[in-house]
Amino acid sequence: MAFETALKQAQSGDPLAIANVGKSYRDGLGVAQNLAEAFHWFTLGWSQHNIDAGNGLAFMHFNGQFVEQSYEKARDIYIQTAELGSLGALGNLGWMHQKGHGVPVDANLAQSYMHKAATRGHCPSQLRLGLLMRTNAELRPLCDKSAFDWIKIAAEAQNAAAAFMTGVMLENGELTQQDRTGAKMWFERAAALGSKPAQNKLKKLDQPDLA
Repeated sequence: MAFETALKQAQSGDPLAIANVGKSYRDGLGVAQNLAEAFHWFTLGWSQHNIDAGNGLAFMHFNGQFVEQSYEKARDIYIQTAELGSLGALGNLGWMHQKGHGVPVDANLAQSYMHKAATRGHCPSQLRLGLLMRTNAELRPLCDKSAFDWIKIAAEAQNAAAAFMTGVMLENGELTQQDRTGAKMWFERAAALGSKPAQNKLKKLDQPDLA
């Protein structure tokens, strides 16, 4: 029923509904997956400068869903949606520059994009920025917060992967003071958020020491 309502609203021109219908068709939410329909609705929405629709269209180009994979087309759309205010697009542009998807690998530019999104509260970018800095020591002096701080900020926003990584770094004393008690607390939080690695970690911690 929810999809049918959204479809009627989309057919009437509602911008939010257009993007949501595209997502529903792409991901098979409330309706059978249909990538052709998803592409149609995202294209329609993006023609009206709908940011969510544009990001959905970029995602399909990036992953080669229904269309031939094109990092370049995905990047071009993400640049435009970022200019319209999309934090997710900023984060994705950073990821593309980190991994070299359709662009030269550029850790500094990756950090710049991620930092813009992270400082405005985009949780996935906070985690990605922290992980990028964790493995690139030369970037650390260029940022206002440490790698651990950014990961912990994402963890505090209920990001399961970030909560697990916070626990790992505390347990090992990596880029922060070692705190095994605090580490276990973060593993427990991550496990409660659905992190399988954290759940497995807690099982190991709860096993008796046979040595």
